[in-house]
Amino acid sequence: MDVEYDGVESRPVMIGGDADLDACSGLGQVKAGHTAVVRDAPLDEAQEVARLEPGTSVWICDETDVPEGWSGVVYAGPGQANVCAAVATPSESRIPAPSDCAAGWVKTSQDVELTAG
Repeated sequence: MDVEYDGVESRPVMIGGDADLDACSGLGQVKAGHTAVVRDAPLDEAQEVARLEPGTSVWICDETDVPEGWSGVVYAGPGQANVCAAVATPSESRIPAPSDCAAGWVKTSQDVELTAG
């Protein structure tokens, strides 16, 4: 299978960092009237990996200051009833979200409202 390279390096969503807290401590929801585009790096030019409909819940796990307004999120992927268990399990180390977790980068400042955390 040929994969088209978009010139942007993928950036994994990191989780964890505190042995006493959930690996992802923020909860959010895609705003009414918005569709959140999930990308494999925090850039508009990065590969699109999914689109999340209004009301979809996400765990906010990672953030970046440059460019501003992007967050690394974990969400229930197609065919999954729930978000992967790793987000609610403490991890002392910062690690990439497990491969069985649907994860990526969204413009939280634009498309997601914080609901807890």
